[in-house]
Amino acid sequence: MDFAQEGEKVIIHYSLRDTKGNILDSTEGKDPASFTLGSFGTMPFLNRLIKGMSIGEIKTVTLKAKEAYGEKLPELISDIDIKLVPTHIKKVVGQKIEIQQQDSPPLQATIVNITDTHITIDSNPDLLGIDIVVKIELLDIQEQ
Repeated sequence: MDFAQEGEKVIIHYSLRDTKGNILDSTEGKDPASFTLGSFGTMPFLNRLIKGMSIGEIKTVTLKAKEAYGEKLPELISDIDIKLVPTHIKKVVGQKIEIQQQDSPPLQATIVNITDTHITIDSNPDLLGIDIVVKIELLDIQEQ
C-alpha cells in the first residue's frame, strides 16, 4: 500500500515533546515502534496522524492537550491543610508524593502550590493538560 490505512501494521519512529522541547517519550536511539493502525491500546492521536501517511514521510504536529491525552480533571486537584502533611514530606513545588488510601492503591500526586496554610496537590497523570509536539516518521507499512 502507498498510504497507511486502518488495519495495516505500521512501523514508525516517533518523539513526543512538550512545547518547551522536553522529551516525554521517544523511540530515538531505540528500535522503532510497530502496531496495527486503528488498534486498541495505541495512543489515539497516533492512529489519526499516521492514517494516510506514505512510507518515508515525516510529520511534525503540535496538539493541544484535549487532542493529545486530555485536559486535567479538576476533581484530582485538591488543597490539604499543611498541618496534616507529614513532616518527612518535602514541601516543594514539583515534589512527587504518594498518598496511602484505604482500600485503594496509593495515589501519586505532585505538589503544585504551597501557602502558609495549605499545599495544593495534583493527582492527574503527568501527560494530562499539556500541549505536545509529535514527530512521526513512517518507516514501513505491512498488510496484515
